[in-house]
Amino acid sequence: MEENKNILNQNLGKIPNSESLNEPNSSKQKIPENTQIPATGQAPTQEFQAPSEQKLPMGTINKAETETMEVHKHPHEVMHKKKWGEYLLEFSMLFLAVFLGFLAENWREHIVEGKRAKEYAITLLQDIKNDTHEMDSTIALYETYTAYADSLLNYKEMNGVNAIPGGAVYYYGLRSLQVYRMSFNTSTLEQLKNSGNLRYFRNVELKDKISGYDNAVKKFMLRQEIDLVNAGSVNEYLKLFDVEIITLMSKAVDSASFREFIKKDYPLLTKDPFATKQLLGFCRFRRRNWQLRIRDNITPLLSKARELIALLKKEYHLK
Repeated sequence: MEENKNILNQNLGKIPNSESLNEPNSSKQKIPENTQIPATGQAPTQEFQAPSEQKLPMGTINKAETETMEVHKHPHEVMHKKKWGEYLLEFSMLFLAVFLGFLAENWREHIVEGKRAKEYAITLLQDIKNDTHEMDSTIALYETYTAYADSLLNYKEMNGVNAIPGGAVYYYGLRSLQVYRMSFNTSTLEQLKNSGNLRYFRNVELKDKISGYDNAVKKFMLRQEIDLVNAGSVNEYLKLFDVEIITLMSKAVDSASFREFIKKDYPLLTKDPFATKQLLGFCRFRRRNWQLRIRDNITPLLSKARELIALLKKEYHLK
């Protein structure tokens, strides 16, 4: 029993009293006043605020970082001084590259312009061919009109004005009063001139031929317009002819019936011999105009067209 009491007293002496518990322990950390103690019995937590880093103005560089920054040199960087031969080599290579690029671009434009020139040559050739057919037909038509006027004037020369049969005046006179306007296919030529694409034709002789043909066409068209203005009095002479007799003449379908019609003396709407003389004078005037158009305009123009056709075929290997 004694021994048990001694052991109990020794253990009781190790328990701290209430005063010692209230004394602050220097070895333990004090709890700050702003520490929030949770009500759930959990260990108190302290809001910890890390010291804010010093902020630098935008665009400035931290000196400490630049001091520790290392400089790395590119392994291919040439550190030695270049010789003049190296500069000359670099310049030569650069010049050669630019020069070859210029040649390639020039060659490409040359090919493109050559293709466009051939396309224009094909359409221009077709237009001029159509013009030559039109000119051949016009020459044949003018020669026919001239022959009608010659026949009527020959009657007058042989027998006089009063001795000309009325049928001959109707048949030859009406055909001498016909009016015809020749047209040209100038769409391709005008497009070449207005767009400046005539430069695609590099052959100087070909350009001269095209220009000469164009001038001849304009000259003929101007002359033709003047003739048509002068032919405006045709309507006045048509008033001399009876419509019923013209209808009768149109029923003659073969040469035998035409010869029979010419011999008959069909009257005009006027018996004034002066009106018949005026008609004959006008037929003579028309005959002269047709002869001049054939000689001075259409024949030279047809020759120029054929020369231009031959040159286009030769230059661009066309058929």
